[in-house]
Parts: sequence; structure tokens; C-alpha cells
Amino acid sequence: MLTSSNFYTNIFVADIKWVEPLIAITILITSIENIVRENESKWRYLVIFVFGLIHGLGFANALRDIGLPEDHFLSSLLFFNLGVELGQVTIILMLYLLISKWFSEKQWYQKRIVYPASTAIACIALTFTSPPYQPLSL
Repeated sequence: MLTSSNFYTNIFVADIKWVEPLIAITILITSIENIVRENESKWRYLVIFVFGLIHGLGFANALRDIGLPEDHFLSSLLFFNLGVELGQVTIILMLYLLISKWFSEKQWYQKRIVYPASTAIACIALTFTSPPYQPLSL
């Protein structure tokens, strides 16, 4: 919500042609970290926070394009962000219940689940890293 509210106040204006590749780079870095690190870094939560701010800039640009009613700005911004967070929590919870809860302690989990999924995500993110990006058409 911090960076999403930025679009209204224009305290910091970020060019979308740099924000979107930066978002892809954060996803790429996280995917690579999942592959090369056995344990979480002690800096992981700080990195997550910074990456969240970068992703917020992307949402801020989306909100700028959509536009929010000025008379209901705060409630619109709050519910937009709550919707985004609810969507993310729902996906994470579904994946946890379908995969991690049952298999994360298995010896093959990293090799058969984490590495291939992180590699696929990294490859997709890589396609979005150079402006102007041209996503793969499937």
C-alpha cells in the first residue's frame, strides 16, 4: 500500500519501462536463490520487503492507468491492495496445501519440485527483463 499510494501523491514517479523489468529481475533473483541456497539467507525478510516495494511500483502504475475516484481514494486503494494480498495468500495457501504440506519433508522434494518450478519461473522472468520486453506468445 505504501508504494501504491505513491501514484496519487507522486512523491516518487517511476518509469514503467524500468519498473516492469525490475519486477522480473526480483522474481529471477528469488528463483535463483531457491535453487542455489540450501537455507534461507538471514537477509531474506529485508530482501522481500525491498522487492515488495518494487512490485508496489508496478501496482501503482496499474492504478494510475485505471484511475481511482478522488472522493473514495483511500477506501479504493485499501480494497485494491486487500484484493491483491488476498489473491496472493490464496495462491500460496493452495500451493502449500497441495504440495508443500505433504511433500516438503521428502528427500526428493528439492530436486523434483523446488528446482524445476524455480527454473521454470526464472526462465519466464528472464523473458521480461529487458525493456521493452516481448513476452512469449503461447
